[in-house]
Amino acid sequence: MTWTALPTTINGTENFAFAYVPHFSTFTLAGTPTVSIFAPNNNSVKVYPNPYKKNDAKFGGDYIYFGNVSYGAVIKIYNIAGELIKEIDVDEAIEKWDVRGIASGVYIYTVTGGSRGKSVGKIGITKW
Repeated sequence: MTWTALPTTINGTENFAFAYVPHFSTFTLAGTPTVSIFAPNNNSVKVYPNPYKKNDAKFGGDYIYFGNVSYGAVIKIYNIAGELIKEIDVDEAIEKWDVRGIASGVYIYTVTGGSRGKSVGKIGITKW
């Protein structure tokens, strides 16, 4: 028995596949399962290390990490005066913010867009 791939239409919204078979035959659906490493929404964003301490080598580097964010979301970081400091488009499972050159203080972040949901929080940065 030889297997021949059929032109197939896949409807992911309604979870079915359709292929025209011109004769009686045996067939199977086969493929590679996909797993999303992104969060389904932005309701439980994790920010670490928070507070950020310059010489704390626990997480390494000069970065603050954002985890559990949905694909396509936008992270906006503001200073305490409400000025936009950084905007990050989420295209990685864990995004990072390079804080070299950023002053010590309290920053506000918002995560919107992507799948759905919104997250707002504070980040503390100490450099001494």
